[in-house]
Amino acid sequence: MKEIDKDIIHTILNKEIVTSTTLSEYLEVSVRTIKSHIKQINEQQDNIISSSKDGYYIPSENKTKAMLFLSNQKIQIPQTSKERVNYIITHLIHHNENKQILDIFDLCEELCISYSTLKLELNKVKKIIKKYDLEIKIENNKIKCTGLEKNKRKLLSSTLYKESNVNFVNIDFLQSSFNNIDINFIKTSILKMFEQYHYFINYYSLMNLVVHVTIAVDRIRNNNVNKENISFYSNVPLHEYNMALDLVRLLENKFNIKYCESEIYELSLLIVSRATTIDYNNINETNIINFVSPDCLDLVNNLINEIKTYYLIDLSEKEFYVRFALHIKNLIIRSQNDYFNKNPLTESIKLSCPLIYDISVSLAKKICEKTGVNINDDEIAYIAFHLGSALEAQKELTSKVKAILYYPDYYGMNTTISEKITQNFEDSLILTNILTSESLLEKSKDVDLIITLMPLSYPCDIPYVKISFILNQSDIYNLQTKIKEIQLEKKKKEFRDNLNLVMSESLFSTTKKSIGQKACIKSMVNKFQALGYVHEDYEKEILEREKLSSTAFGNFAIPHTLKMNAKKTGMAVMICQRPAYVEWDNKHISLVLMMCFNQNERYIFNKIYEPITMILSEPENVKRLCLANNYKEFTEILISFIDNTI
Repeated sequence: MKEIDKDIIHTILNKEIVTSTTLSEYLEVSVRTIKSHIKQINEQQDNIISSSKDGYYIPSENKTKAMLFLSNQKIQIPQTSKERVNYIITHLIHHNENKQILDIFDLCEELCISYSTLKLELNKVKKIIKKYDLEIKIENNKIKCTGLEKNKRKLLSSTLYKESNVNFVNIDFLQSSFNNIDINFIKTSILKMFEQYHYFINYYSLMNLVVHVTIAVDRIRNNNVNKENISFYSNVPLHEYNMALDLVRLLENKFNIKYCESEIYELSLLIVSRATTIDYNNINETNIINFVSPDCLDLVNNLINEIKTYYLIDLSEKEFYVRFALHIKNLIIRSQNDYFNKNPLTESIKLSCPLIYDISVSLAKKICEKTGVNINDDEIAYIAFHLGSALEAQKELTSKVKAILYYPDYYGMNTTISEKITQNFEDSLILTNILTSESLLEKSKDVDLIITLMPLSYPCDIPYVKISFILNQSDIYNLQTKIKEIQLEKKKKEFRDNLNLVMSESLFSTTKKSIGQKACIKSMVNKFQALGYVHEDYEKEILEREKLSSTAFGNFAIPHTLKMNAKKTGMAVMICQRPAYVEWDNKHISLVLMMCFNQNERYIFNKIYEPITMILSEPENVKRLCLANNYKEFTEILISFIDNTI
């Protein structure tokens, strides 16, 4: 199966239903190409993909078949440049040491490409492996990768991870990549050892550890041994070393291999960085000091205060504090030893939880300032996991509709009906009071909805729904409809009000010429400065934020700084009308929204950043916005999209 076919199936599975236009935007190919490939997929796989007026989808009865089909794909001749680059990297490293010298002409034949095309692909390979302190050497038409063994393993892990897309957490993919290694045995052995030593590990960290152990087994079996001096690992605790030693004995017996001392220390360090002897259920705010150093706890307190100061979000809840402190402790250990966890959901988190991810970027910068540790996108996404779980409960409370029940007491029936309402609408509604007299309704404040048994005798400004003595299905439907209407109107009003605060016609522009990322940033910053929004260092701070993690999502970008120190709060808009684009971190961007926030108006960031990013995460929405010719059209289209973000 070609890479694009796998991407099509992945995308449809993830989005449930998707149009050909959205697929073409997301995969950067034409609509015609999408339709052609879907036709080929259906011909080969008994119409696994269905279509309707709303787009393509995979019926529930076909989803298991689709996932099995993806995980069981046989290796075919690479079709794209990306596939060829991964193929070359894998074959340079993932083989016996004596075979890690590839013949250029054999490679051309295997890939069915010309010598000139291979040279282009090798240049791409060089750029990728350079990040891992590895080099390609070519002599007498032979290619060889040189560098430390541990760096080769990191490169191989990264390449496998990218190939597997979001299903890396599925052990079937790993098994298909190493078909001569029993992956389930490795996973079971790790869990057995963890149970024996009373260790705890989350699922994603477990899969990361399984990957590293699998690669180590494969490399040792093929005489590619880590020969690094063990003094490098002298900080590994004895307890974790003994655990690694017991695990090694199981692996050696199963796979008929021999771990050297440096390999055992390497495994010890992996265990230290990914697992903990701590049972989270037995840790509290009082005894956390026994497990986390005072310096680390001071850092955690600073991070929580940072969130409260800059984002007005209170994360002082005790359970969050404990879990977050333990995570930061392990994160620092991993970072200091250059053993970052892979996160299969990083891109998904960046798109679906943009505000939480942006806060996490800010925290990563703070951690770096305090510890000197640089944190990558995958680890930033893990920080977002912790923030997201803590914020979810707070978010639910603020998004619920506040209602009062007007129900004259009749043999205690109002208590029964209120319980039924709460049971049916606990996720969307809060009953703040039960009133038995209509005169009390006039005094009700800060309420979104009145639920009433009796018709009201006077006009009421507050929306209301009349129900029957027993809450029947018709009442439930009417309440659901009204709650959604209220939520939508509240969200639209809040969004419109905040847009009016940050946007102005003078900050709106369109262009028909393509432009580079830095030139685009400079142009938009100059406009901010000319209108008195930002200080002279704003461009430098924008670029510093980009270095931490790109603000480009799909085909749009939202550049901003981590500091909310602008003179005025504003949002500049630049639309690149097709075929023009902004070259942004190797992506073609059609729409750029640059934001700046004054410290006294930082609450607006929470209110506007996430809904805008959620709207723009749909390529069709960006496409429509880019058709706007003026400021008024743009804002009207943007507000109209808010209906779909609830």
